[in-house]
Amino acid sequence: MARTARQPVIVLVADNKSAEALEPALRAGCELTGAIDPARVVRLPAHDVLPFENLSPHPDVQEQRAAALFKLATGAVSILIAPIEAAALRLFERDYYASLAVSIKRGEEIDVEVLTAHLASVGYTHMDLVEMPGQFTRRGGILDVYSPESTAPSASSSSAMKSTPSASSILKRSARNPASTRPSSSP
Repeated sequence: MARTARQPVIVLVADNKSAEALEPALRAGCELTGAIDPARVVRLPAHDVLPFENLSPHPDVQEQRAAALFKLATGAVSILIAPIEAAALRLFERDYYASLAVSIKRGEEIDVEVLTAHLASVGYTHMDLVEMPGQFTRRGGILDVYSPESTAPSASSSSAMKSTPSASSILKRSARNPASTRPSSSP
């Protein structure tokens, strides 16, 4: 169905638990049939707190939402699994989410000041030591960045900021700067 539609198909479920249970089954079905790449099955979790509770959503939920919204905005999703609560939230335009990432290719020259300013503007936290997703640090000519989509931090060294092979991943929005920040206009 997703392949025929040539647009993302949204599967609405009751809650996060149902979405988590459905995701591996859909991925397995896609892998067995070869209909679509299983990596194109993405889950958009709902927040784990209510808006009036004056609490921030868990950072893991924010990371998952940011990654899912970026993938959706850049066309990397064929099937989106979303709880009704997540699908009902008002979101920004597609271009907003797509503009939050910076791609760094091996050997590419990049201005480290511009990159660190961008990281800070999209919610990455400057730390002395990078240990968790959404953090970055600059140690002399080395920039360490921990993307929410990575399993470990990436390091880039500079003399004109040439990136190492491990830094070729896309830098995504941090969990600490919610991807679900509501736009100022009303629905």
